[in-house]
Amino acid sequence: NLSVRRTMNEDRAELELGGFSNEAYFIMRLNDADQFQMDGATAEKLTGDLYLIKAINNHVEITW
Repeated sequence: NLSVRRTMNEDRAELELGGFSNEAYFIMRLNDADQFQMDGATAEKLTGDLYLIKAINNHVEITW
């Protein structure tokens, strides 16, 4: 079972994934984020501002 604790500010989101094992997937909407950087995860654009996020670490940081 995966739990997500999210901390956000103006230019960054930090995710702490409890119960993480190997990899986890989730969908995230990144409004007005034409360019962003991810640490601990990869992103695949689905449509519009929706992305499929593949977490490869229990700590994910997204900066835009």
